[in-house]
Amino acid sequence: MGFIDSIILLILFGWLSSLLYRKYLRKRNKDWLVFLGILILLGFWIVEILLYVGIIDMYWLNSIPWINIPMGIPSGQYYLWNSFLIFGINFGIMPTPELASIAIVLFLSYPLWYRIGIKIGRILHGYYTHEEGILWLLRSPEKKNER
Repeated sequence: MGFIDSIILLILFGWLSSLLYRKYLRKRNKDWLVFLGILILLGFWIVEILLYVGIIDMYWLNSIPWINIPMGIPSGQYYLWNSFLIFGINFGIMPTPELASIAIVLFLSYPLWYRIGIKIGRILHGYYTHEEGILWLLRSPEKKNER
């Protein structure tokens, strides 16, 4: 995952976590949302830091015809900076030492993106189990009258 991919996925996972929490997990324990957030964020951080440091090598992606990661540069950093490489979109950003500070800021911003996803989910589906959120407007009139 590149940095942009990760941000999109974190927002999506935040939304899904809030939906799971509202529908199934809140009745059991109110700390499930925090637990899910810690697991998801740790997973993203571990994989991407291992990519950025170079422990996970991404040169195996060169076997895909439309991907060409240049040899001699850190493949994990190139992969992270050039999001959507898998889809054939290459921004051509070459990793430099100056980009390391920006990478740290991006890594530290991951909880913010996850939180934004949670907020979007709560707006769409409601904060509590008895609320329905904005998606209530899209339901058919028969379903609205059942409540």
